[in-house]
Amino acid sequence: MTKKLYDTDYVLFNPITEDIARFSKSSTGLYKDSKYDPNGDIVLYWDKDEATQDALEGDIVTRCTDLPQKYQDEIIEQLGKY
Repeated sequence: MTKKLYDTDYVLFNPITEDIARFSKSSTGLYKDSKYDPNGDIVLYWDKDEATQDALEGDIVTRCTDLPQKYQDEIIEQLGKY
């Protein structure tokens, strides 16, 4: 089955640094201090309000379909793992 992204799926994206929020590999949850762990899975939100509550300064709640293509491809690959 081919995975696809929907415009109702959200992530936290920092457009200045082009970082995207990820789960830390050393935690079961999101570390606020190191949420850009390059080895962690991207945190996906299906509720825009929840994403907004988790956002830190500089983060914007972004639709997955509005991300740079490299992140869209990575999310699709990540979804294929589960």
